[in-house]
Amino acid sequence: MKKVKTKKHVFLVNEKESKGNDDCIYGQSLLLSIYVHINTKTNGKTGSYIYSEFIGRVMRHEDVVAIEEPTDKEIAFYEHIKECKEVPYSKKIVKKYDIEKYIIYI
Repeated sequence: MKKVKTKKHVFLVNEKESKGNDDCIYGQSLLLSIYVHINTKTNGKTGSYIYSEFIGRVMRHEDVVAIEEPTDKEIAFYEHIKECKEVPYSKKIVKKYDIEKYIIYI
């Protein structure tokens, strides 16, 4: 498991080996830096974390800014989303897994 940062996003990646894909990171991934929409009238927030079993190209190596080890909480979050498949944004979940810093509010 790797935490991969690009110029715009942060992913947790369960990298898989793939012949012919040497120019990219290939595997299963979870986008940490989701967009959360804020309704200015109600202060409601919407956005979801979605896991897909699909194994594919996540990003090209040239787009990678940094690769880090994920925290224990981030790994636990990945496993939680993998089990549930989709989890809506909530303050409770971002606090529990300490992922608030990745949210992009719009």
